[in-house]
Amino acid sequence: MKQVLCFVLLLLANFSFAQTDSTSQVNTAAIPKDTATFTDTLVIPAKQGQISNTIIYSCNDSIAMDVINKKVYLYGKAKIVYEDFTLEAGRIEIDYAKNTVKASPSGDTTVRDKPTFKQGSDQYETEYMEYNIQTKKGLIRNLITQQGEGYIHGDPVKRTEQAMYVKTARYTTCNLEHPHYYISAHKLKVIPEDKVVTGPFNIVVSDIPTPIGLPFGFFPITTRSKSGIIFPTIGEQRTRGFYMSQGGFYWAANDKLGIKITGDYYTNKSYLVAVNSEYRKRYVYDGFALLNYSKVKDGFDDGPFPTNFNLQWRHATLKKTSGKLSANVNITSNSYYKLNSYNPTNYQSSVFNSTVTYSKSFKRSPFNLNLALRQDQNVQTKEMNLTAPEVSFTMNRIYPLKGKSSRGDKWFEKINVSYNMNTKYVIHNKFAKGGGLTGDTVLPVRDNTLSYLIGKGQTGMSHTIPISTTLKVAKYFNLNPTLTLQEFWYIEKLDYKYDEVSHRVIPKDTITGWNGVSRAGQFNFKADLTTRFYGTYRFKGKTLQGIRHTVNPVLTYTYKPDFSQPSSYSNSYQYSSQVLDAQGNHTAYSRYNGFIYGGPTNGVQNSLGFSITNNLEAKVRNRKDTTGTAPTKKINLLESVNIGGTYNFAADSLNMSNIVLSARTRIFNTFDISFNSSFDPYAYRLDSVVGTTTYQTRMNQYRFKLQTYNLSIGGNFNPKAKKAPPKIAPTAENEAELSMINRYPERYIDFNIPWSLALSYNINYSKTGFAAKNITQSLSANGNLSLTEKWKLTLTSGYDFVAQGLSYTTIGITRDLHCWQMSMTVVPFGIRQSYFFTITAKSSILQDLKLTKRSPTYFAQ
Repeated sequence: MKQVLCFVLLLLANFSFAQTDSTSQVNTAAIPKDTATFTDTLVIPAKQGQISNTIIYSCNDSIAMDVINKKVYLYGKAKIVYEDFTLEAGRIEIDYAKNTVKASPSGDTTVRDKPTFKQGSDQYETEYMEYNIQTKKGLIRNLITQQGEGYIHGDPVKRTEQAMYVKTARYTTCNLEHPHYYISAHKLKVIPEDKVVTGPFNIVVSDIPTPIGLPFGFFPITTRSKSGIIFPTIGEQRTRGFYMSQGGFYWAANDKLGIKITGDYYTNKSYLVAVNSEYRKRYVYDGFALLNYSKVKDGFDDGPFPTNFNLQWRHATLKKTSGKLSANVNITSNSYYKLNSYNPTNYQSSVFNSTVTYSKSFKRSPFNLNLALRQDQNVQTKEMNLTAPEVSFTMNRIYPLKGKSSRGDKWFEKINVSYNMNTKYVIHNKFAKGGGLTGDTVLPVRDNTLSYLIGKGQTGMSHTIPISTTLKVAKYFNLNPTLTLQEFWYIEKLDYKYDEVSHRVIPKDTITGWNGVSRAGQFNFKADLTTRFYGTYRFKGKTLQGIRHTVNPVLTYTYKPDFSQPSSYSNSYQYSSQVLDAQGNHTAYSRYNGFIYGGPTNGVQNSLGFSITNNLEAKVRNRKDTTGTAPTKKINLLESVNIGGTYNFAADSLNMSNIVLSARTRIFNTFDISFNSSFDPYAYRLDSVVGTTTYQTRMNQYRFKLQTYNLSIGGNFNPKAKKAPPKIAPTAENEAELSMINRYPERYIDFNIPWSLALSYNINYSKTGFAAKNITQSLSANGNLSLTEKWKLTLTSGYDFVAQGLSYTTIGITRDLHCWQMSMTVVPFGIRQSYFFTITAKSSILQDLKLTKRSPTYFAQ
């Protein structure tokens, strides 16, 4: 009966609204309000000259109509859809005469049904709303809306098609209905997807007004990046004076590229300029580039300002494609991090590496191409090596004798061939003694030395062709023979002459040119004989089911001829008639000594090596199994215990190599333990001791003695570490987020982990013969503790047992303030003793709304 009544009323309403002069009347008071829940949807066709499109409305309670005044009342989860806007509320009134819509809550406090207005990307929640469908203007009371990363509260609000005008406005990035803080302004103008402009405002924290404010405010809310000024931080540093830090300009070139230019300036005339660009194309690539240039010094004297720079570049190809470009570049001046950084990783590092690679795989072929630029530098020794470029062309393993339809079981079908070509150009700044140098020399990389270093660069090409197969021997053994052919190509080779002054043989360069490429080759044969056997001991206990011991022995035979002898295959050595060895033979000098790929080796190699790998594991009852599907589980007692060595039959003495013993295991699923050692099989004879230098001779007499060992024990104590992390499908978004976490790890703190502690203990020992032993021993710790749900304490430190002192130590404390974050980092002692305190809004659009306090020794970074 309800449905019939509603249908009749809707027909009457539709008929009445279509008449220009109607005398029909409906007493809305006589229509009972039906509280039963149902959904009724009505489509009202647009009337020409007024509402241009169809209004679709529905409700879950009841519909009441005033035919004379042309009004419709919707009760209970009422909803209107018109063009691009949607309005939902507990109660909605539609006035077709005035083209207006009014929305308000139903008044039932047990139901949350405040009016919610959606149009495009805008969404408002209000206490009351009146909206003109034709003019698209409205009046809103107690508005709450999100614009970009910010939330706007206001009452009253006037809305037009172009903007919103808010009085008694509160702007905040806190997403709570009652925010922790906000910017309070009497007037505020919102241009959707563009900006928010305020008049005079001040900041209110925990409902307490503060005197902090400005005469006007501007907040971009567009989804696109916008250019703008970056306000600097002002402070004082003890050795450099007052400063302005991190001030500059941000240029949003487009949606994929943004460039930030900032600078630091000190009153002792030191300065630093940084250019930082970040770029990203969704699902395709992601990266950033940073260039820092500084002239800084400590003190106020008139001395020179050291010039330093730092270049960083990270790039990752996110798209799955056959060609990928990746970059991890960190090129720096030798003293840049010492003068400009408090980052312990960079401050304590002495070696920095940079790599740019491009890899290309050719579809439906075994060929691959790799291009690379590499650079490594040691800021302590000032040595630098640059490879620009390195080209590698490889062919994956192929089976040329295998038939297309064959299973490859025949011995000759298992023969496989691969190929690797590598060529590169290498520049060094360290030159060995000789050629006019009285000792090893490291040239600084400067404008006046760069051309010389480039001219002294080395180049060459290496070709390697391994041919191998696998054979079954005596049923239980696998024999893997391999013949490796190798060639070296250079555009120059060494020619030696006898120096009458120094009475020694010295090298001189001979450039052969491209028409006479200097070629040298060598080959070697290698065969591995391997097997695997097991030993199992079973127990009758309820918990321990058994122990299995796995042994994997390997015998390796290697043979390589003496390529120092002249032959048609390789003429890579030159003999000097003036210099004889101890046996009275002429000495051979390699024409490729010191070249990037070297050359054929001298002497015969005829050796037999052995290696025995052991694994010990136990099978125990799985107490967590309640279904019977996995009644037992395996536990590694010793993951690996390996012993190995080599005996060279071609050597006339000292045939045996050092014996290497290593072990690795993991206990309690927490501690990783590794042990490496070597034993010298021969005895030593003490010749003399001069100061701290020991002169001794290795004798051809067996006396196995420990020479070196290293013990490392590390553990990560974390209540969530043993739990398997949730599987997250790789996407461009989380790959980009991981890239940001790796770049700025200090910005990301996981408050969900109650505590964690990583400990690492290392001890190293070395002693050769009668020489003094050398021991290093250290313990390092890195941990954090959640004092409460919002407080996190972090600690990084260590202890050097030899120096008997603490290593670089930092203590930090962080407070999560929901929409703010407070942190303090302290270096309690050492030459970097300092503290740094900051409290800042998490939102990127309010990144300049922060308070910082630094110790006078802290750099403005």
